[in-house]
Amino acid sequence: MEDQCLENQLLRPTSKASLKGHLLYALYSHLLKFESIYPNETPPVRYLDKDKEPIYPRDKVVTLCSKANMVKRSKNSNG
Repeated sequence: MEDQCLENQLLRPTSKASLKGHLLYALYSHLLKFESIYPNETPPVRYLDKDKEPIYPRDKVVTLCSKANMVKRSKNSNG
């Protein structure tokens, strides 16, 4: 019984606070400066009850980097 409650809480977060840093889901408002949802057409898994804010799967969150950072990374991996 206790395992089912824990599993339900993990799978169905009900508040913004419980979604912050969640392993499976992400809110757009909680993304960091260099993070985004990709592809942009990703449909939300569901909506947060109170605010009607879309909840996205965490595996669709990608880290963005600038062209300069990509050049730095390529130089570091070659050397």
